[in-house]
Amino acid sequence: MFVHEYSDKEFETYEECREDLEGQIDSDDILQHFEHSTSTLIYKFLNRRNDKEFLQWLEQEIYEAYERTVDELITEYEKGEAE
Repeated sequence: MFVHEYSDKEFETYEECREDLEGQIDSDDILQHFEHSTSTLIYKFLNRRNDKEFLQWLEQEIYEAYERTVDELITEYEKGEAE
């Protein structure tokens, strides 16, 4: 069984739980899992070869932070186990 931080509902599969959670995650949740400081972002931007390269890098970093957010907010437990 799976549950997530923003619902009391229990889900049979990880995918169902993730789908329900995805509509409730906001930027503050993701920022908590973003591994770069503002200084790093500015440095990367100023030292970019081109805009496309920087945007691809930033998109990948945001995606990874999003995945870490989802992983932290979803909990798996054995059926019948009390939370």
